Amino acid sequence: MSPDNKNKIVSAATQCFIRKGFHATSMRDIAKAAGVSLGNIYNHFDRKTDLVLAISDGETAGVVEATEFFQTTDMPPLPAIMAFVDEYLKEVTAPGVGVLIIEIAAEAARNDEVAKAFQGNHKKLCQALSDFLHNGQQKGEINREINADQAAELVIDITEGLATRCCLSGKKPSRAAIQEMKLLIESYLGAK
Repeated sequence: MSPDNKNKIVSAATQCFIRKGFHATSMRDIAKAAGVSLGNIYNHFDRKTDLVLAISDGETAGVVEATEFFQTTDMPPLPAIMAFVDEYLKEVTAPGVGVLIIEIAAEAARNDEVAKAFQGNHKKLCQALSDFLHNGQQKGEINREINADQAAELVIDITEGLATRCCLSGKKPSRAAIQEMKLLIESYLGAK
């Protein structure tokens, strides 16, 4: 099967999981949505879990991009973190993405293999932000009293929490909510 067909299958699976959920989606549903035969899907994916893992591989590209941003930016730490928060919030609140995140998080709670894949991406993202915070602490631009590892996780958790709340309510995050979240993060991370 060509890489184009494989990508088409992963994309179709993503859309099916968003519309129907992981457990209500069959491999036949995915084949129909992708416009391929059921046998074609099984050439690359033995089970639905393999499709979730392929979706995770796609998420890895975003983690690599964020890591590179933190390693190469010459912005001061707080504006850089706010730019990251804006971009990350935009990504996780894009149409369907929040639903997919919730659906896969639910599957990760039941499936160790899925949990391991998604936790791996989360750890890489947290580590990149933590390293950036450590560097800012050494320069005196980030509060030296905070635990950078825990702070990185909290920044990501706060951002994902707002995105999840918005997904569950069916609304985009309000400017006021984004502004308050950023003020909270800035006051927590800012040098004292």
